[in-house]
Amino acid sequence: MAPRTWTVGDEVRHAGRPEWGIGKVAKADGATHNGVACQRLTVKFDRAGLKTLSTAFASLESAGAVQ
Repeated sequence: MAPRTWTVGDEVRHAGRPEWGIGKVAKADGATHNGVACQRLTVKFDRAGLKTLSTAFASLESAGAVQ
């Protein structure tokens, strides 16, 4: 299965930082890490503010999928 591609406006949660709350992707750029495609995302979290994350390290999930 191919990794998820995030787009501007997607609502996400950081699985490792649930205290950050729900975030909205403000910017999404393609990137690579060790030759593997990933994304560099700028996400505005409701309880943690603006964060820049790499999907090579950050475990993000769709906020709509989490209940």
